[in-house]
Order: sequence, then structure tokens, then C-alpha cells
Amino acid sequence: MKLLPSRFYSKEAATRRRLRNPLRLPAELLVEIASHLTWATDVLNFSLTSSRLRTILLPEMYKSVFLFGGAWFGALEMFATRPELSVHIRRLSVDHLYEALRPEHWQEEPDIDRIARSIEKASAGFFNLQTFTWCGKQLPPDPLLRALRDTCPKLKNLHCLAKAITFDPASELFKFDDLTGFTLWVAYDEKTRGPSPMQDIPVELGDMLLQRCPNLDSLSIRLRSMPNLWIHEPELDRLVSGVWPKLRTLHLDIEIIDSTPILFWPPVTTLTRFLSMHSSITELMLAAYAILPTTVFSREIPSCLEPNPSCQLTSFEGLVQHAAELPNPATLKTFVLTTVITETYLAPIVAVLHNLPSLRELTVEFSDIDASAATHEVVSACPNLTSLHVKFYTTTFSSKEIKELSAQFRYLSQLCSLQIDKVYSATEGTMLKTALLLLGDSPLLQDICILNFRANQWCQRGHYLIVTGTKGRRFITARETGLERFYPRGKLLSRVYPKGKFNRGFRYSLEKDVLGSISKKFKRMRQ
Repeated sequence: MKLLPSRFYSKEAATRRRLRNPLRLPAELLVEIASHLTWATDVLNFSLTSSRLRTILLPEMYKSVFLFGGAWFGALEMFATRPELSVHIRRLSVDHLYEALRPEHWQEEPDIDRIARSIEKASAGFFNLQTFTWCGKQLPPDPLLRALRDTCPKLKNLHCLAKAITFDPASELFKFDDLTGFTLWVAYDEKTRGPSPMQDIPVELGDMLLQRCPNLDSLSIRLRSMPNLWIHEPELDRLVSGVWPKLRTLHLDIEIIDSTPILFWPPVTTLTRFLSMHSSITELMLAAYAILPTTVFSREIPSCLEPNPSCQLTSFEGLVQHAAELPNPATLKTFVLTTVITETYLAPIVAVLHNLPSLRELTVEFSDIDASAATHEVVSACPNLTSLHVKFYTTTFSSKEIKELSAQFRYLSQLCSLQIDKVYSATEGTMLKTALLLLGDSPLLQDICILNFRANQWCQRGHYLIVTGTKGRRFITARETGLERFYPRGKLLSRVYPKGKFNRGFRYSLEKDVLGSISKKFKRMRQ
């Protein structure tokens, strides 16, 4: 006996037939869909819908791996025992210093030797590894570098960043061949200072880069912040006298010595000759280092960029004095200004910005200046920006002042990405509230990042991506992390914003809330 009309049974049978014969989308389309998902966890969840989909998405999921904050050992052990996963890795980054996403681990000292041994063990499966990045207090141990060189035939990009370096001429770091990208940075930290002998830059570094890496397209050398590095002029001059026909990216630190006249390293003639011989460079960073930067940088410094019609720089990072002498400013699209904007520098910096008609991405830092007024001058000079990163490391904002700052971004009608670094203030409100304020003044924003500092130390970070759902509904997918944040007290607020360390992801609807604006402010859809 049938209890329901026959039309219900016919629909059920049709549904079963559709499930037995699902629509099979092309693999290329599924990979394209995955590439548009917001977070890596979204790609993972998408891949779990079927075994076929997981097989298709494995290369997309594991092509770039970033390990940080205590997540090293579990992942590396998995790669060591699952070669079918590690074979897909193209880029591997291991960061011992990154704390923004795992604040609960920020004070832990990593076991570098154990991490290195874990990478060595897993490296047998890194057959397709092309780029390896290491960031820590020390350089990678020699056994790890030797293992990467022996077991990763496609490794062409090696990037090492450390707090301090003790050079060993016999180091495995200087024994690689045919690299296309090389980075050696020292982000010197006063806390790491200890009794260490003076040392030279090894000749082996120049031998490797000049003799065995003719196809370099990216070179980044930053060593001048090391207080115990002996300046051996012939070797340094040799390093910046090489010729690499394919060089596209050059990151180099320069030293400005407060004297009369001002001294410059590399020598101006050497650097000028090097840049003129490499007109293929499209990305140039000249990181200035000086003992008394506020005194030296305010003076006229030697020119190192000569007019060159063939030079087509699209990205530049450096001082305002160097930006003012760019060969073809109309081609520049990305500009990272290392001169801190104060009342003294505001006028010359604005004049430089007016001369960059193609500029789309800008990074600037303000200090001891009216934040809203200075920001207005900057954004008025480059109204076509699509990405802006502003830093206020000495400015504390009240709720009123953050509203005034947000209003200045209305002049950027094409702004899609905005990052604000600032001093933490309890009177400003939550990071989510600030993000909603910024979005209200700049509705085309798709990416908002807020980084708060306290006593020159990272305090909290909020990353908000604005997404449109399948039905046209907009919402924010967010990731908030932080340390010891004190929110307003209250039963609801203490549950939503717990005191202490936090690391949370959530979604926030941007649609109208029938319960009113108050409840809308705290409406969250947990991931």
C-alpha cells in the first residue's frame, strides 16, 4: 500500500538515478574551481567530497607547503612515509620565526637539528622540489643542504634568512650549481647579539654565484646589518661586478656612512655600472643601512641610477632620493618606500608619487605626523592604487581617529587590498569592527589585513577576505590570531571574544539582519 501520491516516488527514483550517474566535470575545471577557494582548508574540504576529486586536487593541495610554529614534525613525518604526496611539492618553506598564525608557540625555541633531520628524511620524495626557503636564527645545517643538493634534481631556487650568520668557507651553502634564484639575508636582531669574532664574506660565495650560476634571474643579498662582518672591499666589489644576462630581480643592501662627503657601499661607480649592464632588471630593492639614518637620510646622497631608456622597472623598494631618480618612472607599478614619512619628508614624497602614473601597489610608513592628513596627501597623489599597505608604528588611534583615517581611503576608487600596521589601542574596538568600518568606506575591498603591535612586538593579526556566495550573498571569511587581547566584558562578548591567546577562523555575513544592527555585529558562522 502506497501512503504517498505516485509523483513523490517518481521523483525519488529519478534522484537515485542521478546519484548513480553523477555529472563528471573535466579535471581542469575542478582544479580551476579549487584555485579560487579562499583558504587551504577549503581546498582540503573540497577534496574530501570524493576519491576522484582528491586524486585530481592532490597536486594543487601540495604544490606549495609552508611549515611554521610547531607544525614541522607531523607534516615532515607524513611526507617521509607518503611519497605519493611529497612528489607534488614544488615549493617548501620552513619558518622558525613566524608567529602570527600560531601565537601559542611564539616563545618556543625550535629544535633546529631535529627539524633538519626530518627534512633530510623526507627529501628522498622531493623529486619535483624547485624552491626551498629557510627562515630561522641560524642557517640550515650542512647535512640538510647536502641532502637537498643530492636528492632534489630540480631544485633551482634557494632562499636562506637568518638572525645571525657565522660563515664557514667550506659550507654546503656555497656548493650548489646552476641556481636561478638565490637569497642570503641577515635580519639582525639585537637580542641575538653575542661574543662573535669578526669575519669575512667567503670567496666561495662569489665563486658559486659568478662561476657556477650563469642563469640567475633573482639575486638577494643583505648582509650589512651584521655588526661583526668585516668589509673586504675586493670581494664585495667582485660580488656586484658579475654579469647575469637573465637577471630580473635584484635585492641588495647599501650602506650609507655619515661622513663628509657621505660614503656609499657598494661604491657608486660600481653599483651604477652593474645596474647599467643589467637593463633586464624589473624588480629592484636597495635596502639602505646606516648608523644614524635620521641624520644621513635627510642629506643629499650619491646618485646610483643613471638615465637608461632600456630600463623598465616595474617594482622598486628604497629611499625617496633614489625613487626621485628612477630612469622610467612611468613603468613603475609597485613601490615600497623605506623612507619614513614625517612632516619634513611629506612634500618631496608626494612630489615623487605624482610622477608615478602607473603605480598600483604602494607601501609607506608614517611617524610623528597627523595620520589622516598625511594619508590624504598620499592617496590623492596616486588615486589609481589597487593595493595599499600603511604602517603607523608610533601612532595610537582612538575610535574617532580610525574613522577619520578610514574616510581617506574613499579617494581610492579601485582599491581592492588594504593592510594597516598600527599600535594596539583598547579604545579602538575589535579588529572585526575596524575591518567593517574600512569596508563601509571602501566597498570594493576584497582583502583587509590588520596588524596590531604593542611595545614593538607583534600583538594580534586579523585577515579578512570578502567573498560573494553562489546566491550573490556577500560575507567575510576571517582568520584572527593574537596574544593577551582584552575585550569588553559581558556574557556574550566574553564567549565570542575570549580573553588571552586566540587563533580562530569564522565567517561573518554582510547581509541585512532582521534582528537589528546590534545582533548583526556579533552574528558569526563558525567554520
